[in-house]
Amino acid sequence: MNPTRSTKIGKNRHCRSAALAGVAWFALAGAMANAQPAEVSFNIEADDLGDALNEFAIQSGQEIIFVEAETAGKTATPIDGAYTPDEALVALLDGSGLDSRTNELGTILVGTVAAPKTPPAKKARRDVPFRLARMNQDAEGQATAAGLPVSDKDQEEGDDGVANGRDTIIVTGTSIRGVIPNSSPLDIYDRDDFERLGISNVEGLLSAIPQNINSTTSLSANTVTRVPNARNINAPDLRGLGAGATLSLINGRRLPLANVGRAADVSLVPLGAVERVEVLTDGASSIYGADAVGGVVNFVLRDDYEGALTSANFAVRGEGGYVSSQLDQTLGASWDSGGVVASLSARSSSPFNAADVDFNDLDETTLAPLDQRYSAFVSAHQDITDRIELFADALVSNRNTKSMASDTPGTDYVTHGDTQQVVGTLGFQADILKDIRFELVGTYGSNKDTLQIAQSTNSGFSEFASKQVFDSLDITGKLDGTLLRFANRDFLFALGGGYLKQDMSLARMNLDRDTTYAFGELLIPVIGDGQALPLVQALEVNLSGRYTDTSDFGESFDPKVGVFWRLNDDFSLRTTWGEAFRAPELPQLVDAPQGYAILPVTSAAGEFPDPFSPDRSTVYFVAGEYMNPDLDPETSTAFTAGFDYQSSYFEGFSLSGTYFHIDYTDRIALAPQEQEIAADPEGYAELISPKVNDQEILDFLSDSLGVFDYRDMTYTPTPDAEAIAADVTYVIRNGLRNIASQETSGMDLSAEYRGAVGETDFDVGLNATFIFKNDQQATAGSPVVARADTITYPVDLRGRAYAGLTRNGWSGRLILNYVDSYKNTSVSPVEKIDSWTTLDLVASYSFSTEGGGVLEGTRLGFNVQNLFNEDPPFVRSFDDRFAVTLAGTNYDASNHDPFGRVFRVSLTKEW
Repeated sequence: MNPTRSTKIGKNRHCRSAALAGVAWFALAGAMANAQPAEVSFNIEADDLGDALNEFAIQSGQEIIFVEAETAGKTATPIDGAYTPDEALVALLDGSGLDSRTNELGTILVGTVAAPKTPPAKKARRDVPFRLARMNQDAEGQATAAGLPVSDKDQEEGDDGVANGRDTIIVTGTSIRGVIPNSSPLDIYDRDDFERLGISNVEGLLSAIPQNINSTTSLSANTVTRVPNARNINAPDLRGLGAGATLSLINGRRLPLANVGRAADVSLVPLGAVERVEVLTDGASSIYGADAVGGVVNFVLRDDYEGALTSANFAVRGEGGYVSSQLDQTLGASWDSGGVVASLSARSSSPFNAADVDFNDLDETTLAPLDQRYSAFVSAHQDITDRIELFADALVSNRNTKSMASDTPGTDYVTHGDTQQVVGTLGFQADILKDIRFELVGTYGSNKDTLQIAQSTNSGFSEFASKQVFDSLDITGKLDGTLLRFANRDFLFALGGGYLKQDMSLARMNLDRDTTYAFGELLIPVIGDGQALPLVQALEVNLSGRYTDTSDFGESFDPKVGVFWRLNDDFSLRTTWGEAFRAPELPQLVDAPQGYAILPVTSAAGEFPDPFSPDRSTVYFVAGEYMNPDLDPETSTAFTAGFDYQSSYFEGFSLSGTYFHIDYTDRIALAPQEQEIAADPEGYAELISPKVNDQEILDFLSDSLGVFDYRDMTYTPTPDAEAIAADVTYVIRNGLRNIASQETSGMDLSAEYRGAVGETDFDVGLNATFIFKNDQQATAGSPVVARADTITYPVDLRGRAYAGLTRNGWSGRLILNYVDSYKNTSVSPVEKIDSWTTLDLVASYSFSTEGGGVLEGTRLGFNVQNLFNEDPPFVRSFDDRFAVTLAGTNYDASNHDPFGRVFRVSLTKEW
């Protein structure tokens, strides 16, 4: 964040504008500006450190720059006598916690600006995940944090006091530039973290995030899963609420949806083009709108890079049957007024067949598909004037997959997928008044995929194709900056609105959605560092809200409140409360022909209770519709409370924890099967209603695909509507509707210790996620079903422990991964799924970046995933919810992977 500067000359102050921090300076003209006398007679009696530094400038004749906010509330040691300027300055700063240095122009720099700039990745090397709250901040909470990119332009300012250029970042969880969302649970994974974890693609990163469950990955296509995934997409699923409840962003903007509009395919984002990944594990509809119920995953791509970077890696399964290779090339150039970065990426992975593992019962089934990907990314920004900058970026990706499956004996499928995705952004930003900035951004996204399925059975061969096109255009305008300055504190704001157009073509359906929205955010620094109150070093409140008006399901307003309380330099507390929503999927809102059923209480389907008639004559009409144009959005309320501790007594130790509770209501889902409802008519009373009249049934059947009759177990495509209407007495409405609720709670914990012994740096740490509850209820009166610790849902404990050493370019790390035991509820009787512990080894050697030579800037890496080749726990695969036999894969892709020991070598060269 660029502070607006103010000038101090002696005791007189001239404030040029409201700002997040005032920078004071004094300069004497002529040759004395840089002169350093041997000794000067000093007489400085000012108690206030800032005033004392001004007196020092006058009496020494030295040019000095310091941050006013950092000296506020600090006292100086009075000095009287002959000192060299260096001696006098050391005495004044004694006990203040500030330091000084002299730059190449002879100017003395005091405070955080005194520290020489270092590359962001080297400022703080923490294993993932690390909390933004631990990062260095100035007194007003500005994002001067380690781990986030700050260019030289970040410290520039025009003569009129206007901050120039694209000088501050937007962090996930806020719309205000340069502000760290201290109250929110936010983790960041940067390029150093990718190396320390030994990952080279987005799927590996998703598996490394403790709060994520792999419910929608290319590994889940042929196993028991909650969401069909024939297109082999990869999507994050934070908190296990479903992939559609996690919003995926690229540079803070929406990715186009895939998989019939269910979620974005983040595997089309090449990790080589990614600068960092920000993971917000909190509801965020107040900032981003729909779909941010479980959280947000934001892929921040590179936009400033100088030089060339080549990386390649090759992986092979120790037991054979799987190989993968990847090549990335990045080029970048920058100049005083702009820059450009381009990146190319290619990846190829062989199919991984179930026949190559010893825990399966199948030969013609792939556990991972043949996967080939190509992508190109370019980003550019250019200053037009001192106040205006244009920026643009584009990402083009192509992915081809092939998989095989045998779901029943004699029936085989071969599936080909071809996907092209384009995401492009064009925008400008202008500094219009002091630090008030206006930004206008347009983002276009397109995802086109073709799915071809060939089916082979004992009776013959057939094939069909399905093509999906999803296009989106999002235009957003925003103002942000300082709203007002009061009591030496800045109240920051963001205010904006926009328009989102989404179109989808699927089969013979053409669907669209228009959304207009407005949003606002206010950061209130209730108490700042300068006030120095006991146990309240800083207290800030963050308020945000978003109004959304959508053409197909109506309006929504989603507020959020966050509070951050820093007790002292070591310890801080944070909490958030907010509402969020998820929009219905576009295909779910289609008014299309449906199929129906007739179910008597006594039939071949079973004997069911009949509370509605003494002679057991009830006949149900089952309206199990898979589409519903009257759906409302899903809604949720989320609460988090956490702490962050970074010890000043036990240097290098940090501890962080976050409690979360999400109450997810109005879930869009199909109700239980009609037999389950008929078996408990009182528990599902809300889904059963008496027939109003014959016309009600006739209306259902007027546009019908057919009726299945349980009375004689037959299907009729052209039923006798009047006869059915005369027989029916009650209606079971178990179609798609807003009926389900889900409540989940738990806690994230992380601990870390970093130290050094001689020239060897070391670190040890632990990350864990505990799930206390994940309960679902189909209706208000139906039974509550505990989903935690069951197949395809989050387990009650998932964690990772690590230990690493670094010395003279060598780096080694052991990572212990643990997934607790849980229950397989897809079979009867319920079976136990054992816990799973694996060990990974990550090692590398980095050649020096100095001294020249062909190996300068080269890094060699060697990783072993699952060092001891532990098979995933055995999971008998029969999904009785859908009556589909999946026996053979015998593992749960949501919580385990099937590869066993995998060796990976990598090479990175910076030119």
